[in-house]
Amino acid sequence: MSVFREYPGAFDEAVDGPPRERARKGGGNGRNGDGSGRDGGQTNEQWPHPKPLPAGLAPVEPFSSEFLPDALAPWVEDIANRLQCPTDYVAVTALTALGPVIGRRIGIKPQGKTDWIEIPNLWGTFIGRPGMLKSPAMGEALKPIHRLEAEAAKENEIAQQAYAVGLDAYKLRRQVNKMLVRWYGTS
Repeated sequence: MSVFREYPGAFDEAVDGPPRERARKGGGNGRNGDGSGRDGGQTNEQWPHPKPLPAGLAPVEPFSSEFLPDALAPWVEDIANRLQCPTDYVAVTALTALGPVIGRRIGIKPQGKTDWIEIPNLWGTFIGRPGMLKSPAMGEALKPIHRLEAEAAKENEIAQQAYAVGLDAYKLRRQVNKMLVRWYGTS
């Protein structure tokens, strides 16, 4: 049970303590009492001047399709060539889309003598300027997943209809059995 439920005034007392009183009187969060917010530590004059931030971006190696599984590399390169977009847009989407497809079928056992299993999650992102065909590349790479989703939705719809028919048949049989019990039970 929470302390605040057990002692209704405890929360108000904790919040209305000395720091809140200083704030009401216009003071800062420091302990010297002058309202400056300084607690007697270093002042701004003692700090060195900040160094300027670097102007350019750090060099990045270009994406290579050698990093992709052999089964995906030609497909990813084909999509990138057809769309005339960077290969990494398609590759990142394709690799991260494999995570849900694989699901819980593959796991990692960090400890050999326990039942601890970690299911890997894949996360990915790509960044580009407007007009670099990020969304079309992602859409093209996700087409197989969308097809699998559509097939699963159809199978689910068929299964729901079969369940509804079976449920109706069960209810009808139960109702008939009740009527038979009433009919033959009273004679």
